[in-house]
Amino acid sequence: VHLVAAVVAHAAGHKLYYDFLPRLQSLSTTLRFIAELGQEVLKKTVWLCIFGVNQHVSICSCHTHKHLNGSPLCEMDKFDRMIFHLRSRLGDKFRQVVALGTRGVALSRAWVVAEIAACLELGIPQSVIIRF
Repeated sequence: VHLVAAVVAHAAGHKLYYDFLPRLQSLSTTLRFIAELGQEVLKKTVWLCIFGVNQHVSICSCHTHKHLNGSPLCEMDKFDRMIFHLRSRLGDKFRQVVALGTRGVALSRAWVVAEIAACLELGIPQSVIIRF
């Protein structure tokens, strides 16, 4: 729910997503909220790294055969190329948004910091959206 709230808040032009959480807690409140958002917000497109990159085939113990950096089947080492591709296709419409909870735990993950650095190096506009 937090990720959806952060994405919707960003699409609606908000810097905080805390107020969006209660509106996504049940089907009826979510449907009312969707009706209130308007077409401009609902038509925005986002790419979520969490769904676009399958980290589990490289790090999860449930996979007997790991696909590490350099393997064509490894997706984790392809982030820079994907971001460059999205930037070249979408231009200034493409930007990075980092969604942070109250403790900022995401910033303790090496790949999150690497993704922030890659976007910074490519000159991709960045912003942070916070739960508070």
